[in-house]
Amino acid sequence: MASSNDQQPPKKNPLLTREPEKKGWGLAKSKGTPSSTAPEMPKPRPANGGTGWAKGTAPPKPAAAAAPAAPETTKTGKPPVQAWTQSAVAAPAAGPALGGPGAPATTGEKKIPVGLPKQFAAPPLPGNAMAAARHLTDHQKGQLNSAFNDGERELRAQNMIGNTREGGTGQDVPSTSETYDGVDPAPEVTSTDIVVSLQPPVQSREGRRSGALLRNVIHQFGVANNPRYEADGRGHIFVWDVSKAMHCEIPHFMGMRELTLGQTVDWIRLEGPMRGWTRTSLEGALEAAQGGHLVIALPKDIKVKQLAVVLPEKTLAPDLKPFVAAAGPRKGSKLKLSEALGVFAAEYFAHA
Repeated sequence: MASSNDQQPPKKNPLLTREPEKKGWGLAKSKGTPSSTAPEMPKPRPANGGTGWAKGTAPPKPAAAAAPAAPETTKTGKPPVQAWTQSAVAAPAAGPALGGPGAPATTGEKKIPVGLPKQFAAPPLPGNAMAAARHLTDHQKGQLNSAFNDGERELRAQNMIGNTREGGTGQDVPSTSETYDGVDPAPEVTSTDIVVSLQPPVQSREGRRSGALLRNVIHQFGVANNPRYEADGRGHIFVWDVSKAMHCEIPHFMGMRELTLGQTVDWIRLEGPMRGWTRTSLEGALEAAQGGHLVIALPKDIKVKQLAVVLPEKTLAPDLKPFVAAAGPRKGSKLKLSEALGVFAAEYFAHA
């Protein structure tokens, strides 16, 4: 049995004497390589399967993705409805399925060759002019002054601006040789139905104007004693009747709507200049009336709605204004301007 002196010294515990492992990348002092204890980093592999790329050489670009195949066609030659666009698909080669050589004949549909754009052309015009006119729009007919819509266009114009042409057959209406004094009206102009248009016995037409004829036209209505103008606010009815006898009618109806006194005043001021009515001065109004032209007097104040007809007198009233006939605040065949309109300041519109 061995003695205690022969016992071997105890071995070192490797767990106590082992150096701690180095984590991560570390370089040895003697070598420029990673330490033996560091994990090895995987090397990138080239896409072409080689061992690597030469120094200074860029890696090759990845191959482009293949273009999606065009969808299969149906029996009619059209591709099925799918979520694809032609810009994202390469143009397929012409073949039997797409109308190329050897394609079967189809009925009811004309195939367009691949790669050619669709052509849109207007339909050919018919061989005769009457059939061609039926293809024109209303606006084109109006520009060409076609007879297809003359009546309709004229009816619309009359409904909007009043009567624009003379009634009857266009022949001259015989005028009576009787002279009226302005007191008693002619029997033909005493109707109290203001909707009915009158046929006065004395009329004046363009080209045959005179001061004496204008005075007789105005006096035949006997405005002071005519039952047609007894009610208040009939000044526009009197002007309508006189203008119709002068063949330069100021409209009383616009379509089916009857104009009021205020609307008639606005029509003369706003629409009249486009219908032959000219704004003139006091001297111009007197000269036009003495020449047999119809002159209408309006208050300058646009809030006052009255109308009067200027008489062809060579002398002025005491207020240095022309004499007028009116069915306004006062009715008479020869009144001062202030009596007829209720104001002193007036403006004048003359018609040829």
